[in-house]
Amino acid sequence: MWWNWQGTNPNENIVAYMKKNYPPDWTYANFAPQFRADLYDPNEWADLFAASGAKYVVLTSKHHEGFAMWPSTFSFNWNSMQAGPKRDLLGDLAAAIRNRTNIVFGLYYSFTGGNALVNIGPNLHGKIPPIFQERLRQMGSWLQVNGEAIYATKPWKYQNDTINPNIWYTSSKDSKFVYAFLLIWPKNTTEIILGAPLSSSRTVVTLLGSSADSLPWHVASGERGIVIDVSTIKLHSLQSGWTWAFKLENLLSDDIINPTPGRGIPVCFHCSLLLSALLWLLYVQM
Repeated sequence: MWWNWQGTNPNENIVAYMKKNYPPDWTYANFAPQFRADLYDPNEWADLFAASGAKYVVLTSKHHEGFAMWPSTFSFNWNSMQAGPKRDLLGDLAAAIRNRTNIVFGLYYSFTGGNALVNIGPNLHGKIPPIFQERLRQMGSWLQVNGEAIYATKPWKYQNDTINPNIWYTSSKDSKFVYAFLLIWPKNTTEIILGAPLSSSRTVVTLLGSSADSLPWHVASGERGIVIDVSTIKLHSLQSGWTWAFKLENLLSDDIINPTPGRGIPVCFHCSLLLSALLWLLYVQM
């Protein structure tokens, strides 16, 4: 809000709102006493985060306008101990996370490579709104079923399937398993086509959350790809919803730098871009 109100390029709607609803001498610092966090319970937060299946929690420890969530000596009178809650919000949460869970507690981490850092905004009283609590618990329920396809995985050679754009892939770190995430369950067919996998006679396909030991499949037309038969799967009986994860075992490996065209988007697509650039330079020199 501060940036949109008093930054270098203020939002005219916010400026007009402030002029209409607040005295002329009102400053951003006047909002600090309204930030009370009187219902803030870090133990409750810690239990909720654990229930969500989170492996790490990152607190916005210092806001863009400089307000610190701990008794900082470099942010005089503009921190949670001296203004607003009169409490070390950061320290209390760190203690609750470390004492009650196995979750890693962090501050201002920037992760890449598949981590999901979910932004949860507590209200001025320090309570996490029910809608956020519901989403976190739903995520935790989903991860209890599909967690192996998320935790301790790495990008597969293909990220997204171009034959079936509703399919996204991960791989176990030892490369023994490939996980195919289906975002939308098909309505008018009992077959799911995966264009990227290169199958073998030993390939086994299972659906996480299903009681079936394995699912029937056959080779797709062309050099690669498989077609999974899901006719025996009853959606209402699955332990998971929203997105479904198929586990593929005993696939064949191939050269990820030169994949079969039209079957998947390789993770190392920058290699293809580099090759194209070199060919273009050679063409110009000719």
